[in-house]
Amino acid sequence: MDEERTQLIENEGMQDSNMAVLRLDTNPLLTQIEAHLRSAKPVYRADQYGNTEVQYQTVGEALANDFGINIIMSICRMHINSQVVQGNFNKDEFWDSTAEFIENFAQTVITNRHNWGIKINNTKTIIDNVSMVIEKFGSRTINNLERESYNRSTFQQTQVHKKRSFFKRREEGEI
Repeated sequence: MDEERTQLIENEGMQDSNMAVLRLDTNPLLTQIEAHLRSAKPVYRADQYGNTEVQYQTVGEALANDFGINIIMSICRMHINSQVVQGNFNKDEFWDSTAEFIENFAQTVITNRHNWGIKINNTKTIIDNVSMVIEKFGSRTINNLERESYNRSTFQQTQVHKKRSFFKRREEGEI
């Protein structure tokens, strides 16, 4: 019985650890943003070594040229990564930071729209959608809850059950 209980606790810890890895993996989110900018759907293929790589199957006209997409994705990677999400903001700091990001990002997109091949009617779509994703991802930093969740899952202690010797059980009156 004790061995079963210990095994169950260890399995729960493993599941929590796997969940932390999933929560900290930003690649799927970044892939979705890039697919949106390219007006494409991501297609996953294995390379010759078995590593998964993403290719994009175009379904419409890209919202920006390759140069613009690369710059926007670079901005996204600076704000959507496993290090940033371990930050600690109170709500006011978070909203101030988010408002500053949206203002700066909007100004950057509008200023560079010609160089980045962005049509005027795509400007708002890019700004709104990227800003929304950055905001949602960044909200995980409020009150350090993401780090606390990560610490709970990766450093979860398992309860160890030691079998007591015959003499110890006899001494305690169990036998």
